Amino acid sequence: MFSSQILLVLICTIAIILFLWYGFSYKVKNEKIERDQVREMNAMRMEPTTKFAKDGEQVTIVEKEECVATLNFNKLDDEDEILSTSDNESIEQQENEQVSKCSFLSIIRETVDRIKAIFLKSNEEDQIKPDGYYQINVVKKDESEFLASDVRELCEKCNLKCGAHDLFYHYDPANNETFRICGGNEPYGFSDENPEDVSYSAICLVMVLPEKGLAENAYLDMAQFAYILSKELDGEMVDKRRIPYTEERILLDRKVLIAYDKSN
Repeated sequence: MFSSQILLVLICTIAIILFLWYGFSYKVKNEKIERDQVREMNAMRMEPTTKFAKDGEQVTIVEKEECVATLNFNKLDDEDEILSTSDNESIEQQENEQVSKCSFLSIIRETVDRIKAIFLKSNEEDQIKPDGYYQINVVKKDESEFLASDVRELCEKCNLKCGAHDLFYHYDPANNETFRICGGNEPYGFSDENPEDVSYSAICLVMVLPEKGLAENAYLDMAQFAYILSKELDGEMVDKRRIPYTEERILLDRKVLIAYDKSN
């Protein structure tokens, strides 16, 4: 992974150097526009109607003064020199060289874009890998604490089972554990002995990544109970850094887990 990133950086660096070299080496020549007096005189002697006109139509030759007045160009001096054939060939050669440079740079740009697309695709595949576990915390909106008795009553009402360490566990129809619930501090459990004396600043729902094919459903079960818990006990869903667990966050986790379930 690191070697591929280094290779991408090197290729991009080379491309930037080539772009900079081209930018500094290319100079726009401020050449004076020359007039072709021979063509101008021939045009002036032409008939108003030519063979390119349709029947009943006429092609009007616009005088130089009218053209200058209409387009507001600067008038050209009659003493301007006419470009020679060799000068025209030189200009064409320079234009061809510029086209060649642009084509070369286009090839480089296209190559770099393809390489970047390959590495970005590789990075996306790496990001699809899910976490080893997922955790949703529920905290009080008024920053007070949850009574263990209230949490225990809600868990029993939703058919969660109290098991090891007095934690509550949720199981799927095949009796596979989907997630577990604990307090955010000691003693972590929800014992039925004096539960009124125990309170927690946060309730943690934890899902250990199950085998492929079960992850998305397990995550949805956990998210659904976290929503019920926050709604019934006036709380809100947050992550370990107390950042709100939004619908977009849940959809993103689901996308990763769906890809994990479908992978070989």
